[in-house]
Amino acid sequence: MKNSLLGFLALGLLTLPTLGEAQTGYTLSADIKGLNVPYVYFRKTPVFGAEALNAKLDSVAVKKGHFTIQGKAPHPFMMSVITDKDYRKTKYFGVFVENKPITVKGDFASLPTVKVTGSATHDLYVNYEKSLSSVRTRLDSLNKIYMKAHEAKDTVQEALLQKSREPLYKEYLKIEQAFVKDHPSTVISAFLLSSGMAMSLPLEERENLLRGLDSEVQASAYGKEAAEKIRLDKMGQPGDKAFAFEAVDIQGKPFKLADLKGKYVLMDFWASWCVPCRKNNPHLRKLYEQYQAKGFDVVGISDDDSKPEAWKKAVEKDQLPWHHVLRGYRTDSDLTKHFAIHSLPTYILLDKEGTIIARYSSDHSELDKKLAELMP
Repeated sequence: MKNSLLGFLALGLLTLPTLGEAQTGYTLSADIKGLNVPYVYFRKTPVFGAEALNAKLDSVAVKKGHFTIQGKAPHPFMMSVITDKDYRKTKYFGVFVENKPITVKGDFASLPTVKVTGSATHDLYVNYEKSLSSVRTRLDSLNKIYMKAHEAKDTVQEALLQKSREPLYKEYLKIEQAFVKDHPSTVISAFLLSSGMAMSLPLEERENLLRGLDSEVQASAYGKEAAEKIRLDKMGQPGDKAFAFEAVDIQGKPFKLADLKGKYVLMDFWASWCVPCRKNNPHLRKLYEQYQAKGFDVVGISDDDSKPEAWKKAVEKDQLPWHHVLRGYRTDSDLTKHFAIHSLPTYILLDKEGTIIARYSSDHSELDKKLAELMP
């Protein structure tokens, strides 16, 4: 859902449904002007991760813009209703569904802004998002200018705009944190901790926010998902033993991380489409050339599973002579999960025994210092 992750407002006297209360179920009745598709698609209950990727979508017929969805929710949850299974073509809207009669009215031309009545949880969520309208507008404006600078390859302007965005992201995050702290009894708070900007907070702070929620909220699907993401993010941290993965490399040959034992190893999480990654590649190549003879190696782990040809072309164009594997998207061994990767590029440095020394982002200055210290 296009603006579905954030928003904030004081709850006042609004009373939300108790998570565990017995209900017969929900009935969502929608009338969307201009909705000329045979079916809409959705999921009747919240699902996450590999289950979400593999779960079959439910569907219901649309007649003259009208459709009805019925089910029983384990607790209020965000239902996304889409018009096409092809994400490149679909339009969609989201509703926080409760076990009550719910009506949705709107226009296909502005589908994400449908009017929802009957769900107190959705009302609270809409108010929450409204409080972010100012910071969101300012961010959208800066992002548009940033994209123009990027297309023009104006790196100086890009850097200035990035710095301008940082205080806005902090403002955004502050609003989200305040909402979670002030609303421990709504699943919206757990929803935000599992998928919102709060995921960028330090682990300890995320844990504290989750512990501050009511027990029923923690036990909800969103609470469990937030806890699972915290658990996964504790992996791949300095002092941990690196996940000893095996994969097929860019040449189609078996690759084992364990085979590099005895060397300092830099794992480079990147992608062919990642601009900062590509910009850093010449410097990474210099580091490789400088330290290779001293027992240093690099493993490129690319987020290009869906476009392997683009991956191979990028490796060849950027002249990257080290080991290369794909992350393993949609597999149990997805390396971004085992190493808690949320942004690209991310660099993880291992000692000679395969223990993580440190993690680095696109600013390679600290990495440079550490390598000089380890291999003078």
